[in-house]
Amino acid sequence: MPDRSLLVGTLVVLMILAPGVFAADPYTGPLAQVFQVDFRQESFDVQSLALVGGHAEELVHAEPSGLRVQMPAGMGNPETVGIKPRFRVRGDFDISAEFEILQADKPTDGYGIGAQMSIETDSPTKEAATAEWTFTPGKDGVRFISTRIIGQPDGKRDYRVQSLAANRRAGTLRLVRTGTSLRASYRDEGETRDRSLPPVELGTEDVTTVRLAANTGISDHPVEIRLKSLTIAADALPGWAGAPAGSGTSGTGPSWRPILIGLTVMAFIGGLLGLWQVVMRSGRHNRPSSSEAEEPAARWDDDLLGTLEAQAREYARSHPDSELFYEPGYYQFSLKAGVLEGPAVVWWKVAVDELKKPGQSWDEIRRQLPKRYRGRSSNSPRCSNNSISPTLRSIPTRPATLGSSQARERTRRWLRWSSRFSSAPRTGTGCRHVPGDR
Repeated sequence: MPDRSLLVGTLVVLMILAPGVFAADPYTGPLAQVFQVDFRQESFDVQSLALVGGHAEELVHAEPSGLRVQMPAGMGNPETVGIKPRFRVRGDFDISAEFEILQADKPTDGYGIGAQMSIETDSPTKEAATAEWTFTPGKDGVRFISTRIIGQPDGKRDYRVQSLAANRRAGTLRLVRTGTSLRASYRDEGETRDRSLPPVELGTEDVTTVRLAANTGISDHPVEIRLKSLTIAADALPGWAGAPAGSGTSGTGPSWRPILIGLTVMAFIGGLLGLWQVVMRSGRHNRPSSSEAEEPAARWDDDLLGTLEAQAREYARSHPDSELFYEPGYYQFSLKAGVLEGPAVVWWKVAVDELKKPGQSWDEIRRQLPKRYRGRSSNSPRCSNNSISPTLRSIPTRPATLGSSQARERTRRWLRWSSRFSSAPRTGTGCRHVPGDR
């Protein structure tokens, strides 16, 4: 009879390969390097992205629904505020960003408010271009606008504007360069095709800055947007720490992407066949060993949870608009209207920077982290017999090495027997207040 480890190994192969086969992959073009981030999964890569604009640390908030950029009225801030990558874009490129307008009323001054994606090249005259969702102060109303900004020898700037109607307050901005030709396009949310403006000449110099931001149009009107995703595909992305080792610098050569996808699909099908054979041969009467079934639960650390919740409550009081309090690789608590409320998770604390591999996003790292506690937190005083909620779960043991076979095996055991200790209230000696409790 086959060893059960063979079944476990087959399951591990399926767990590793399945996400790669079925994960959403919006970019399918031929360009060699692709940087892609979905802010709705809180995968803000601080090694690859930076905040930009005045008071950006106060105005940009990471939330489960995306990056929220809130610029209140009366700031007198002429800059756009948002994010930019820490690397260059070389050769042909395809840059797109999903966004949503949360607040943008018709302005009475300035040139328009909304969401803006802009680029600037490494040319002597700093050639630039934009793709913008803009609520204009004139009779045109809401428009998709692209501005080609041309530098002059005397230092002045020439602005050449094209536009088309935007029908919704959410969509996708896109800039594509092929050779020296740049094309700007826009897609309303729910549409399946981009609407493009006539192409313009840009040149072939590296793009030194890509900026995705909220824009007040040099006015005192408030604007609030949500950034959902950013994709930058190019012949090369010099300076990107996540670039695959040995990746090419030109998109003219053969693409390995279809080959890799084909091999992955074949391996996935092979894994399914192997799993089917193991199940058929193993019979229906195998049961877990007694040593696995009796694996003890980890000690409940009430002080740790109390301290973290107290910090989360204090942060919520001072940041009433925030929806998340977290430290990557350690904990994450949900906030609502200035109080601690919603899903919570605490991981075994690890050095996330040491785990990160080239090209790996925070969301991919987070899926590997061993959870210590998870459940829901509330703003009510804590009791030792109901620290976060009766459904809070604890991982039995801490894996020695993330991603190892032992880690995956212990995680599977926890999933199998967590119901034994996940529904019963925690035992304790009664309620107590923790510093920071209301």
